Amino acid sequence: MKTLKIFFKLIAVAVILIPFSACQKPGDLGADIVENSVNQLNMTFTDTISIDAYSTPVDSVSTSKLKYNLLGSYYDDVFGTTTASIYTQLRLSENNVNFGINAVCDSVILTLDYYGFYGDTASEQNLRVFEVSDDLYPDSIYFSSVSKNLIPSEIGIQKVVFNPKDSVSYSGVKVKPHLKLFLNNSFGEKIMAKSGQTELSDNTNFQKFMKGIYITADKAISKGGFAYFDLMSPLSFMSVYYHNTTDTSVYKFAINEYCSYFSKFEHYNYMDASADFKAQVIAGNKSLGNQKLYVQSLGGVKTVLKFPHLDELTKGGSIAVQNAQLLINIGSGTDVNNVPIYGLAIVKLDSLLTPQFIDDYYEGSSYFGGDYVTIDKNYKFNINRYLQSLVNGEAKQYGLEIIAKGASIYGNRIIFDGAKSTDRKLRLKLTYTKIKN
Repeated sequence: MKTLKIFFKLIAVAVILIPFSACQKPGDLGADIVENSVNQLNMTFTDTISIDAYSTPVDSVSTSKLKYNLLGSYYDDVFGTTTASIYTQLRLSENNVNFGINAVCDSVILTLDYYGFYGDTASEQNLRVFEVSDDLYPDSIYFSSVSKNLIPSEIGIQKVVFNPKDSVSYSGVKVKPHLKLFLNNSFGEKIMAKSGQTELSDNTNFQKFMKGIYITADKAISKGGFAYFDLMSPLSFMSVYYHNTTDTSVYKFAINEYCSYFSKFEHYNYMDASADFKAQVIAGNKSLGNQKLYVQSLGGVKTVLKFPHLDELTKGGSIAVQNAQLLINIGSGTDVNNVPIYGLAIVKLDSLLTPQFIDDYYEGSSYFGGDYVTIDKNYKFNINRYLQSLVNGEAKQYGLEIIAKGASIYGNRIIFDGAKSTDRKLRLKLTYTKIKN
């Protein structure tokens, strides 16, 4: 987890460094060598550079205050089962709440605004809602492996089929698709029992009394999927419907930017994954990476790679790298039912195995690459600067990591061919100029 925390800090550093990184264009790599050489230069192309690669679990990913939060459980016949859950605080929409004389709770409804979906929309899932017993802090960073203590009895259980497409009736008016979860009236009564008291005087006191809620799904045994929700939408809130001696009314509890809200992802140690997957990712048989490799979002799986024999390129003298493109070709098992990850990222490891951006990253995404190319069914990265620094001896090679972009907010995964696969193997396309001494 420590290394990933450092990695996320790099994002802020990148904003500062980008203006200083563009002083030399990719095509200028090795230009100083070329210009100072009086020898004839010969261009060479190869795509047979040795690559050692294997897949391994990700420690965890930051999930605090995400743009979208996932909910649901999904069974994948290669990766096994993953369950995504949500922690969130609730806030008073006004201070000094008083429900009136002889107030009675009629219903409690939690609504969550859909953004999207990954998986099988026809699958029925069993959702459970609990009250959190630990304090939650809006200014804290929470990671996907974090578990908070809960009050054991559910405050809501409901079977649902996620439906992110059809409009929903709210107070007799058709509104955009959203999920409605009916919570126990006893939960509403617990809140209403504090009517006019300190616990409902302001949000500081309310969140001491009602620390938050946890929304989760029972583990899927087949299919399933993840619904994506926008907790900052005006359609995401909790309503308590009630009546008192004189009136019938509703009180809304807000979910907003002042709340602590984050996701938890559970992979169950991949006990339901395929045998080949477990042998490589869990048991650590790195040789299996020669044939098949994996990357998974949601704090799941990454791939680590090295180029073990780069020194052979410089046996006859220095080289100037003209182009170095890493091709990652998805293989069988990533298809229309398992939409590929929309983009990958590559970082280098330092001597402490801490992730760092490589120089090529600062040239911008249009050059660096990483987006999924649908027509070619692959991802392409230009790593000219990185390769040049290695062959020049300016940097030591500790390895690269291939990880999923949007790993906290999307449920996708990919399977791709290893460097010794007979199909669409992982390879480096390298064009360079040999400098003769």
